[in-house]
Amino acid sequence: MIHSSDTEESFFDWKFPAIGKYKWRIASVDYWDQVGEFSEFSEVEIQKEKKKEKRVRFIKLISPYHGRQYFSDEKITLKWEKIKGRKYLVEISKDPSFTKVKTIRLSIEELKLRNVKFNTFYWRIRSGSLVSKKRRVEVLKRIVEKKSWRKPKSEFGLELRPQLVTYENIVNQNSIDIDGTDILSFNIYMTKYYQDSKIAADFQKSSGTVFDDLDFSRNILNLEYRRDWSFHTWGIGASIWNGTSYLVENDSVVEKKKTHVSALASFVFDLDYLKVFSRVSLGGLSSVELSLRKPVRVFKHDIDLSFGGKISKFSDSEESQIIFVGVGKSFKKY
Repeated sequence: MIHSSDTEESFFDWKFPAIGKYKWRIASVDYWDQVGEFSEFSEVEIQKEKKKEKRVRFIKLISPYHGRQYFSDEKITLKWEKIKGRKYLVEISKDPSFTKVKTIRLSIEELKLRNVKFNTFYWRIRSGSLVSKKRRVEVLKRIVEKKSWRKPKSEFGLELRPQLVTYENIVNQNSIDIDGTDILSFNIYMTKYYQDSKIAADFQKSSGTVFDDLDFSRNILNLEYRRDWSFHTWGIGASIWNGTSYLVENDSVVEKKKTHVSALASFVFDLDYLKVFSRVSLGGLSSVELSLRKPVRVFKHDIDLSFGGKISKFSDSEESQIIFVGVGKSFKKY
C-alpha cells in the first residue's frame, strides 16, 4: 500500500505522484468510526508529460496556382513569399512523391522556367526547417495549324533596279574608269512550276550614258533548271550577256559591243520573311551575284524589296561592280 488517509471531502488531491499504474478504492466511515464495505478497485495510470509539438510553419506559395496549365512555348514563373535572411531550395519533380528531384538554389523569391519538357511537374520550396506545400503545373503542347499553301503553276514578275556601277578596263597600260554612275535598269522574270522542280528565265536590261556622249547598255538573259530541296533551291543553266565595253583609241574613249555565253549555277535559301539569292557564272563572263529579297505588304498589295551586288570579270583586264536596290511585283497563276 502506498497511501491511506481519511478525508471529509468528496475528492482526494494527490500531489506529485510517481509515474506508474495504481489501483484505488474508497470506503465510508460512520459516526461511531465504523468502516463500511470498500468499493471495487479502479485503475489510474500516471504518464510522463509529453512536450508540446511545435507547429510546422509552411512557406506560402504565391503563383502559379495548383493545377495551372501552360503551353510549352510560354514562360512559367514560380513565386513564393519572402522570408527575411533566408535562402531557398526549389524542388521540381515529375511525380507527386518527389522520388526524383531536380533542385535549384536561389536567394530570390521567384524562378523563371522556359521550354519546359515535362507534361506535368510538381514543385515546392524548402528553406532550412521550413517547407511549402506542393503544387502541380501542367504543360501542354501548342498545336499550330499549318496554313494551306498551293504551289502556283507559273509566275511572272517585273522589278525596277536602280544601279550604281563601277567599271574598270586596263588596255596597253591605259586605265578607263566609270565610277559612281547611276544606271536605270529593270528585270523581267518568269517561272514555270512542276512537282519538285521549275524552269526559270529572267531578262535584265540596263541602260544609261557615260563619258557624256557614250551609251551604256547591258542585256542579260538567264535560263535555269531549278530543283527544290526542303527550304532551299539549286539551279543550273546558261547565261547570255550582251553589252558595251570601253577602249582607248587615239587618246579618246570608244565603246565596243560584246557578247558572252557562260554556264550558270544558282542557290536560293527561302524563308517566309527573307530570301537569299546567289548566282555564279563561269565562261566567257565570270560573275558572282548575291541579293536579299524581302516580301512586304503595302496598301493591301504584296511587293518584293531587294538589295544586292554583283561582281563581273570579262577578262584579265576588264571588270565591273554593281550595287542595286529593287522593288518588284509578281503575279502567280494557279
